[in-house]
Amino acid sequence: MDLSRRRQRIRQLYEELEAPLGELLTRKPFIKGTLYELKTKCGKPNCHCFKGEPHKVMVLTWSEGGRKHLRVVRKDEMARVKKFTANYRRFRKGRAKVGLIMKKILGLADEIEGELLRIGRRKKS
Repeated sequence: MDLSRRRQRIRQLYEELEAPLGELLTRKPFIKGTLYELKTKCGKPNCHCFKGEPHKVMVLTWSEGGRKHLRVVRKDEMARVKKFTANYRRFRKGRAKVGLIMKKILGLADEIEGELLRIGRRKKS
């Protein structure tokens, strides 16, 4: 790929940054973690879960400082937690996309630098 094409590709990649950067610059609050339904059996012989349907509860799980955490989410919190965890996933996806695009841009910049250095060494003043 010649210098001109590398420069064009950097411009294209720069334009691709717009959408994922929008996610990084969001003001939407978020909660780190995953929301899911946890099914358990308490083990009490007189409980309905002993012979059939387990207890169901919605929980939020996340890791922090190398440790996993789990918190029960009440029904009245459910909509807010669901929305905020979705915001977090979008933020992280945008962050990953920015990282990939920037890596490509830096790779092309390194190629341009190498080519310009090579051209500079060939010319004798």
